[in-house]
Order: sequence, then C-alpha cells, then structure tokens
Amino acid sequence: VVLAVALVPALEVQGLAISYAIAYGIAAVAALVALSRRIGSVVDGPVVRSAALTAGCASVMAGIVWTFDRMITNDLTSPVRALAGTCLGILVYGGLIAITQGSELLSLWRSGHKPVTP
Repeated sequence: VVLAVALVPALEVQGLAISYAIAYGIAAVAALVALSRRIGSVVDGPVVRSAALTAGCASVMAGIVWTFDRMITNDLTSPVRALAGTCLGILVYGGLIAITQGSELLSLWRSGHKPVTP
C-alpha cells in the first residue's frame, strides 16, 4: 500500500501495477523462505528450470502484447483494446507454456490435478 501511495501520483496505473508486482515478489520470497525452513530446500534443478521457463514465457508474452498495444494506437476504444491485448496475451502465454513445459502439464493433467506426495 505504501508503494502504491508513493508511485500512483507519478505513474498512475503503471505505478499501481509496479507496486503490486513488488509486493507479490516480496511475498513469494517470504513464502519460499518459510517453506524451506519447514521442509528443507525446495529450490532444486527442476524447480529452477520450470521457473526460468515460466519467466521467459511471461517476458515474451509481455513483449508481444506491448508491441500489439503500440501498433493499435487509438483505433479501438480502451475496453476493446484491453480485451484484445488480454486475449492475445492468454493465447501467446498458453501456447509458449504448452510448447516449453508440455510434459509437465501433461503429467499434471494425468495425475488428476492432485499434488504429488514425495
């Protein structure tokens, strides 16, 4: 909330997005530390690989949606533009995840979406 109050006046909606991203990043690190203290290290090769692939897919998707948004300019109203960008983002991200992590998704699907116990 403090970050949002500080960033929104200068950056408007982007400031709100940045403040949420920072807050969720901090919360993710805190959750990882807490989990590691309870069950031991959770960061191993497969986890790092999966996280890196996911971050890469998200980065590519963001670049494509940003480029699309810049190409549209003012031809569409804001809600239509946002919906089109969101749909494009979902398609690009979903496709990239399916391509890069298809075996992980398939094994999750076959397990019936239940967590695998060690």
